[in-house]
Amino acid sequence: SLARAHVQGTDFPLDRNHGKHTLHGGSGGFHTKVWEVDTQCSDTRCTLTLSLAGPHLDQGFPGSLKARTTYSLNNKQELAISFEAETDRPTLVDMTSHIYFNLAGHASGSCLDHLAVFEAGNILEQDPEQIPTGALLPTKGTGLDLAQEKLLSLGLASAEPQMRTPGGFDHYYVLDKAPDAPAQAALVTCKASGVAMAMLTDAPGFQFYTGNSIPEGTPGKDGAVYGKHSGFCLEAHGYPDADKHPVFPQALLLPGRIYSRTTLYRFHAI
Repeated sequence: SLARAHVQGTDFPLDRNHGKHTLHGGSGGFHTKVWEVDTQCSDTRCTLTLSLAGPHLDQGFPGSLKARTTYSLNNKQELAISFEAETDRPTLVDMTSHIYFNLAGHASGSCLDHLAVFEAGNILEQDPEQIPTGALLPTKGTGLDLAQEKLLSLGLASAEPQMRTPGGFDHYYVLDKAPDAPAQAALVTCKASGVAMAMLTDAPGFQFYTGNSIPEGTPGKDGAVYGKHSGFCLEAHGYPDADKHPVFPQALLLPGRIYSRTTLYRFHAI
């Protein structure tokens, strides 16, 4: 928040690309870069490995960073994404994937007819600018409660105070038990298509987003037209804004250590 990174007692000003804040690593963040590409395929698995070297103070973050992301697709209907990074000086690193899903098909319109259930009974409370306050907010009995399977449209119709600013789900769900290895964190199903998707992660939580800001009329593939709620995201990563809240799990990466995280998306019929 407030476009600064607090690293071992020093504040580093960051690129302001979201009002007075930094979002997605800045306007020139990893999502804007051209990565080096390597591909490998066998009879059972195909992988795409992307590598990137970022200079010291890129977007304001300290440290020269070497990052690598590997996408693997196997014959078990599973997509695995692994993230790794190394730095030459203390810095903040927290990588994730912002993939959009619609289990009814990319041209099927809204995803709000999907059902979701999460292994999470709390979210990070947000201020009016969607910045974490530092508090955990229980979801039980609210429209944000997805500890029991719920239709997404019912959650949006609940008019919860925490739902007003984002105009839908755009909240960090804290897992009930922080996993040491990838474990199931979420299950989303679509009865119209008969497809279910489980997300497994070794992160302590994830951002759940229902495409609230997708512009109406956005051109999609094969002539499809996307708009608000056309897809959802399950972005597994550490607590956002953790460097401002010492009680949060921290995103500090030190020289000589390797940042490593894995997310799995498993698909099956229902």
